[in-house]
Amino acid sequence: MKEIHIRSGVERLNLTAFTMLPVIETICLEGIDPNVIESDWVNLENSNLTILVPEDTSDEQLQAIGQKFLEAYIITDISQVKRGTCSMPDDPMPDIAEILSAYGI
Repeated sequence: MKEIHIRSGVERLNLTAFTMLPVIETICLEGIDPNVIESDWVNLENSNLTILVPEDTSDEQLQAIGQKFLEAYIITDISQVKRGTCSMPDDPMPDIAEILSAYGI
């Protein structure tokens, strides 16, 4: 897995969820409140990881998110948290009806 998208509305995000993802390149946080992020010790220290947050993220929120990922040793530098856009479609779910119709169902 190289990219993870976490959409807004998440009520609790424990950073240990990223423990077993040593080759992950991007974590896209789409509107995540920094207060729902729980920073446990993970020790991933991935210097190639980019954490993307929405363009309208305040400096304070950017700093808070970066600090939590840094304290959990997921990233090696707070500059890895950046404002940007994620390349995920609005509806990431496949069209189940279309898939089933290919099988005559």
